[in-house]
Amino acid sequence: MPHTNNLTHFLCGPLTASSCSVFSVLVTLFEHSPALQDLYVNAMMFVDPFPPHTKDSHELNLNHKRPIMLSLRAVCLLLIFTVSNTLSGVHAKFVDLLIRSCPSIVDLRLLFVRNVDPYPQFLLQGNWPNLARLTLEGQGFYSEGLSKAQKSLIMRNFLSRHSTLRCLSFLGTNLIFKDSIAECSLLNMQSFCLRHHVTTFAATLPVTAAANIRHLWVEVTSTCLLARRLMTRLQSRVLSEPSGSAVSLTTLLDTLSISVEGISMDSKKAGTILSPR
Repeated sequence: MPHTNNLTHFLCGPLTASSCSVFSVLVTLFEHSPALQDLYVNAMMFVDPFPPHTKDSHELNLNHKRPIMLSLRAVCLLLIFTVSNTLSGVHAKFVDLLIRSCPSIVDLRLLFVRNVDPYPQFLLQGNWPNLARLTLEGQGFYSEGLSKAQKSLIMRNFLSRHSTLRCLSFLGTNLIFKDSIAECSLLNMQSFCLRHHVTTFAATLPVTAAANIRHLWVEVTSTCLLARRLMTRLQSRVLSEPSGSAVSLTTLLDTLSISVEGISMDSKKAGTILSPR
């Protein structure tokens, strides 16, 4: 990519490629595109069948100094790994690239699914001072064998480092737990999306965070009605109904504040983002 000095947007996918090839493209892109602002990669990836000494496989072990992408503001990596038992270290390479080379990220979405090896350094070491929007989905964010309390502390520390967050979304299971959000840690957060965490919602949002929420996307259960009553500035809701939910529409409407301008309900859990009028 010798002629991409002025490249500001790179959108790639959906595609099917080897993990080595995708990683190599990112490294090369970073080396030759200092003005890059927006990166989107959606890939179904398989592990290269090359022996470790080959050039393609060696790309995953590059230790040379990589350029710092000061202009890169938005990153979306949607990486689905095919079935394999040789994925050790692959996911961590992509995460390390974000941590070491992308300090200016404002909008970050990360999805790793299928046979995901843990890459705990994302939560333990990740630090983006300007991060305003974060969407996490998939597995691997925690080391194996940790208790819920240990995972909660790790997430708590990560979120406390990112007090600039305005939009926070967890779109998978076992990502956030009770007390993962510290009191007074996310005072700027206005949008909150929590899917597949029905039992933890009420214990997730502290009062200080709930009071500032304008836009909410969550599953309807009786355990989270109290938390909703704390959202006095709520403007829009996207609600999905989990199987077995016994919450009536009347009960739900009783929890709404007068500031609400729009409601979208979906009994099939699909849900669509609803914007205020």
